[in-house]
This record gives sequence, structure tokens and C-alpha cells, in this order.
Amino acid sequence: MGFVGSEHRNNPQSQQPTIAAPQYRNGTTKKQPDAIRVITQVIIVTFTCCFAQRFSGSPEVFEALLFAVLPIIPSLLGLFSVIPALLGGLIALWTAGGRLPGRYRREDRVWRRFWVRQLPSLLVMTSLVVLGGWATVGRAVRLMTPTVAGMSSEDQWPMPRGNLQRTGMVDQSRLPANGDIGILWRFRPPGTTFYGDAAVHGDNVYVVGSRGDTGTIYAVSRNGGQVRWSCRPAGYRATLSSPVIANDTLFVGEGLHYTRNARLVAVALAGPQTGQVLWTFRTNGHIECTPTIVDDCIYFAAGDDGVYCLQISPTGRPPVLRWHARPETVPDADISVSVANGLVYVGTGNGGESLVVLDAQNGTEVARWHATLPVRALPAFSTTHLAICAGRGDLKVLGSNPGSLLLRERGQVERSRTDNNPSWTWQGQLPGIMMGALTVYQETFVGGCADGFLRRFTSNGNCMAQWDSGAPMAGSLVTDGHVIVGHNRDGRMFALDGSDLSLLWNVSLGPPGNYIASPVAADGHLFIGTDADGLLCIGQVAGRDL
Repeated sequence: MGFVGSEHRNNPQSQQPTIAAPQYRNGTTKKQPDAIRVITQVIIVTFTCCFAQRFSGSPEVFEALLFAVLPIIPSLLGLFSVIPALLGGLIALWTAGGRLPGRYRREDRVWRRFWVRQLPSLLVMTSLVVLGGWATVGRAVRLMTPTVAGMSSEDQWPMPRGNLQRTGMVDQSRLPANGDIGILWRFRPPGTTFYGDAAVHGDNVYVVGSRGDTGTIYAVSRNGGQVRWSCRPAGYRATLSSPVIANDTLFVGEGLHYTRNARLVAVALAGPQTGQVLWTFRTNGHIECTPTIVDDCIYFAAGDDGVYCLQISPTGRPPVLRWHARPETVPDADISVSVANGLVYVGTGNGGESLVVLDAQNGTEVARWHATLPVRALPAFSTTHLAICAGRGDLKVLGSNPGSLLLRERGQVERSRTDNNPSWTWQGQLPGIMMGALTVYQETFVGGCADGFLRRFTSNGNCMAQWDSGAPMAGSLVTDGHVIVGHNRDGRMFALDGSDLSLLWNVSLGPPGNYIASPVAADGHLFIGTDADGLLCIGQVAGRDL
């Protein structure tokens, strides 16, 4: 029995048989499916999808991230599976080496030397994975950074006049208050009229020029007035619409009042598609208004075709229609819409004569505040009030028709019912109509009137100061909180001290004309389009490097 037991212990053939690993035809061993590897694959795919969804907030970016990562997941799976195994093995062998039996210590030293040799490679691979993941997530975050309502900068110009206060300021610089003020440069394509306001973005000024019934989008050097590029979408028609900018994309409408089937146009401002049309969205009306962008939505009025809300993609893909308010709800909607606190404010003209409030999420009517005249101007929002002007008039023929000023306290609008009763805090008559937007100046409202006067109103509707410009005014003003700049139809641009409306300087823009466009300001310079004298840059001539 002892002999048999000894033989059993020492004879390898008497041991329990081991199961050989399957082999390929060339003799190499097949690797069995590993539970840890499968779990790692599931975790990586789930992690990728969750991060894409978390940081995108939209289906387009989620799809872009997911399908960008899916093709390289097999390589990443191997890398992610190897790194934990290698690091885990290294730590385990390193810590257990001193406790191994003597006969294994030689092998242990060999393995420890092997792991030490692999350590630099492991660190490099881990760093690449971490940096690559961080860059991908960071890119998604940058793509989806929302446009803040009421905020303008050189990277974002999301709405008419740049913000809800309608100040026309791109940055926080000061307007020129004194010195030798004059025209620094002039961009004048032959036979071109500039109806809409310009937009400043980076080193360029963007503006739409109209020649006859044809429109062209221009990118002009901010410092010299040279054309960087121009874009003319197929069949693009003349327009009163001004460009707005968000996420390196320019958006602008198409058409004048008589235009039909007008489009909203999106043009790339960066990358290999710079200056090219990304997409167009066609309506059944005209888009002479300037669009408004809030977060990932763009809102615009289409005249007799109501108001639209589109969800736009930062990747340049065509937009998705969120909602469409029919003309029965918002008739004759020509002016730009305003979006504040989840509400869309729409001025309606003939047949409407109201300021209609819609829910920004679905376009349903929330409130309707009646006016006695068509609402043709853009509302301005101070901290406590909103102000808007109404009147019957034409941009090209400003008569002596009276206008009205409407004021309302900014409070929470009830969404549970529709208020069809007039509910203005204050209504008052003006000597003439105001076609331009009112501008907020230190919690008061200033604006130019068709009778040639620039007036400053309190939030109670009292006219606290006025200044006679000498000719009708149709545009909006610019202010930095200290200086107020405007222009009139005699072709004069002027700057006033906001505290007492005293004249600081004035400069000639050209001969008398319509001067429908309004100035915008950036870095102490003013940019304004004219009827026949081109796009102008006005600033301090002496002692300033451009």
C-alpha cells in the first residue's frame, strides 16, 4: 500500500487529467471568453453612451459622439481590458513577493523585472486614454455651451441689438465721448443698400447688402473694411433682416414685406466650410425680422405665416421644427420676437394690434395685451419693466402720424389662462411714431421719434428729457451706460451725454436718406450701413491705432 501511495504521488501520469485548451489549426492556443473582459466591454460602452448623453443634451451630439467612438471601441476594449489586468498583476506580485515560497522567488524576481519594464508603457497608455477621453468630453461641452438670453459678446450675438436691453454693444468698451470723430473706413459695393444692422464676430463685421431684389452676405475686415468673403445663397433675395451669431454660425432671414416663400439661412463662420451655406429653412411668408437665439432654439416671425421655433444643431445639421404659431394667433408678425424667462413676445400689426405672449416650449398662447395701433417696434426689457412703441407708419415714408408708448411691469405671467384684457401698466401718446427699438439706459428708456426728437422716459411713462436732432429718426440707439449714440435722416450721427442729453459730437454719414439700419458698437468703434454710401466704421480718428 505504501508503494502504491508513493507511486501515486510521484507519477505524473497518475494525476487527474487536465483539460487542454482548444487550439487553432496552426497550433496556437485559443483564448477562452473572459467574464472580466465581457463586463469591461459592457462598462465601456455604457460609460461612453452616458457621457455622450450627459454632456450633449441633444440627440445630434449624442449620435455624433456615439458613432465617432463606436468604430474604435474594439481597440479601446483591448486597451481598457489590458491596463487593469497589468496594473493589478503588478501590484499583486509586488506586494506578495516577500511572502512567496523560496522555490517561487526566482520566478517572482523575473516577473517583477518584466512588470517594471512594462510600467512606462502602461503609464503612457493610461495617460493617452485619460487625455483622449477628457478632450472628447471637453469638445462636447464646448459644442453645447448654451447661448444665454440677454448676453452678447464677440463670440455670441444672439438677438436684435445684441441683448434684451437693446443697447447695440458687442463688448464692455466705452463709446467715444470726445476727440476728432470721423469715418475710419468705408465698404461700398456698387449699387448696394444696407437695410439691416451689422453683427461683429471676432475680426469680422457681418452684414447683408441688397442690390435690387438680390441679397448678399458679406464678411468684412473689422480693422480695414476689406472683404474677407461673400455668400449669395441660390436665389437669395433682398432683406431687412440682420444677422445673428451663435456657435460660429450666422443666421439671417430673407425677403422684404412683399416677398413670399422666404427662407432662414445658416452660414458657417469657422472651419473648412467658412462662408458656405449649411442649410436653409423655407416658410410661406417673408422673414424681414432678425431671428433670436436662446440655448439651442432659434425663433423668428414670418409675416403672414406666423412665428417659428426651430431646434438647431451645433454640428451644422438641418434644424428640427419645434413648433409653429399660426397666423390666426399672431397675424401680420413682421418684427423680431423677444424671448425672456421662457416666454416669447410677438408684436402683431394690422389685424392684430397686440403684444402676444407665447410659451417658448410649445408656442401656445399665454397672454394677449391689446394696443390701439399696430405694434411695429421691438420691445426693450429693463430690470422691472418692458416698453414697446406702436404706430402706423412706413420705414421709407415717416409721416406725422402719432404713435403710442406702452409700458408693463415685468412679472410672472400666468400660464394657466389667456388674458384677453388690456393690461398695460401705462399707455401714452407720442407726437410721432418710433420705428426703432427703445433702449434701456440706467433703468430708463430712450428712443428716437419720427418728429426728430430723442426722448428719455421713466418706467412710469414720464418724459424726463428730450433733444431735437433736427430730422426724423427711424433707427435704434447705442449706449454704454454713459454715452448715447443715434442718427437721423439728414445723415448725421451724434453722441449725447446720457445724464442730460447734451451734445458731445456729431459726424456726417452722407447725404440725406432713409438710414434704416442702426449702429452697433465694438471696441469703441461704431458700424452702420447706409442707403448709398456703404458700410461705415466711425471712431476716434486721432491717437488711435486700428
